[in-house]
Amino acid sequence: MSKNILTDNIFLLRILTSIIFASITLIAIIYAGFFLLIFVSILLILMSVEWIKITENKLDNNLFIFKIISNLFCFLLAYYNFYAGLFSVFLIAFFFSLFNKSANLHKIYVFMGPIYICTPIILLLHIRLGHVYGMEILLWCVLVTCSTDIFSYLGGKIIGGYSLCKSVSPNKTWSGFFVGIIMSVIISFIFLKYSGFYTNSVLLWSLLLSVSVQVGDLFESLIKRKHNIKDSGKLLPGHGGILDGVDGFLFCAVFTYLGVFLYEFV
Repeated sequence: MSKNILTDNIFLLRILTSIIFASITLIAIIYAGFFLLIFVSILLILMSVEWIKITENKLDNNLFIFKIISNLFCFLLAYYNFYAGLFSVFLIAFFFSLFNKSANLHKIYVFMGPIYICTPIILLLHIRLGHVYGMEILLWCVLVTCSTDIFSYLGGKIIGGYSLCKSVSPNKTWSGFFVGIIMSVIISFIFLKYSGFYTNSVLLWSLLLSVSVQVGDLFESLIKRKHNIKDSGKLLPGHGGILDGVDGFLFCAVFTYLGVFLYEFV
């Protein structure tokens, strides 16, 4: 247990990085349009590069570039509502995965890349452009992700205790898990009450989204552990790579979409 967590350089660096990254994301969500298109395109390229480097080795440069471009095309096709083309790109990606000989561990991780990276982004895009409260919902998604990440980290460091899943991520604790959820629910309640839209299931969905953030974090930790790496990259100081910074957000995005369009919580 660390009593000096608030003066911990790594913690402060992590907070600063989160604030900067979240601020850029919020601007993209609020203004949408061309800024959102460029921001998400860059994000997809960086995530694709990291995923390919984790899951594949000895990859031909042309195929490396093709994989990155295909993921980018998935987003662009969805952005312009060309879903038939989007389905075709996914089929091509699947075809290449079947005959892939450069998998670092198993072909399933190679095939998982486009689905893991592109699907949550496309679902969020659908919410932002297709729902009357699209902007507020995405802001909520970002808020849940950031508050869960920050307070679960704080809770684990200050309180300590039993490991949440030692075989996957030894540093994550049950105390951090519950602190992250509690604080995320409280912050979500305040945000939703004063943001212009509200759901009667705010406590339940805030809890579910917060849990999904932590499951997403554990999922990426599992992928990294299986491939014997610590961080997906070095672009986000205090976090690691882009995938390390958005792992929980990707899972939160899927559950947010389910809540909006299947259960219609708003």
